[in-house]
Amino acid sequence: MQEFQKKRKIRKILFSPAVLVAFSVFLVFLSSSTIRVYLRSRAASIKKEEFEQKLVNLEKRKSVLEGEIKRLQSKFGVENELREKFNLRKPGEKTLVIVDKAEKNDKMNSEKKSESFFQKIWQTIKSIF
Repeated sequence: MQEFQKKRKIRKILFSPAVLVAFSVFLVFLSSSTIRVYLRSRAASIKKEEFEQKLVNLEKRKSVLEGEIKRLQSKFGVENELREKFNLRKPGEKTLVIVDKAEKNDKMNSEKKSESFFQKIWQTIKSIF
């Protein structure tokens, strides 16, 4: 009988409102800590993915730049780059510029559009006489 009464006392203490409130507070504390850790780990994994993508992009850029360096180390590459950027030519070479008719017409149309109203009237009067 004493055993039964001891168990009853223990149950009475464990299921008392004060202990239940304390367990509830402890449970809320643990769950909030778990949620914070989960959110931080999620943010860290997102940042990790972003940095991995940046690393891939930088490695691609590195390979492109290394190819460009190799091209510029050759005599042909240097000559080609000088011709493109500074419009240089070898002695005795001549430069030929080909202008399409469409581009020429576009330039003429843009010049006509930039004339003011009075300039157009003056041009019409000049063309009559």
